[in-house]
Amino acid sequence: MKISQPALSRKIKISAVFLAALIVFAALPVVYERLPYKIVATKDRSFPWRIWIESPPGSNYRTGEYVELRVFFQNRYVEHVRFLIKQVACRGGDYLRVEEGVFYCNGREIARAQFKDSAGRPLRIMTYDGTIPEKSYFVLASHPMSYDSRYYGLVDEKFIVHRMRPII
Repeated sequence: MKISQPALSRKIKISAVFLAALIVFAALPVVYERLPYKIVATKDRSFPWRIWIESPPGSNYRTGEYVELRVFFQNRYVEHVRFLIKQVACRGGDYLRVEEGVFYCNGREIARAQFKDSAGRPLRIMTYDGTIPEKSYFVLASHPMSYDSRYYGLVDEKFIVHRMRPII
């Protein structure tokens, strides 16, 4: 069977387009991993947002900024979690004081601890009264039952892996 020249040319073009598309789709994960900014989704219910822009870590995080931190401790509250997204509430150079489960940053109330978890077990509450060391942060989530610095303490900057910006 003889294939006409236009039909052969068309098949070659279709094959070339298919091969190019296959190469592009195969390369996408590699390219995406190297991008400095990424769009990520989370199942975390500590915030009203599920979609975030993730950017490289830096230093000198500002109060109000969101960060993703690598879990640097182990207990029942983070058994299956490697990373947490939290908001910087107090930072190096600020004065943090804890009084009867109420947290104050530079004299302003920023959080209240729960004394028991949702199962009724007692929670270990962070105690502190002093200036936060440079490159350390007190981080929170907006959900009152969030597991955050109220319970595990200050976060050293070396554990922050990304800056995060909520989208939706």
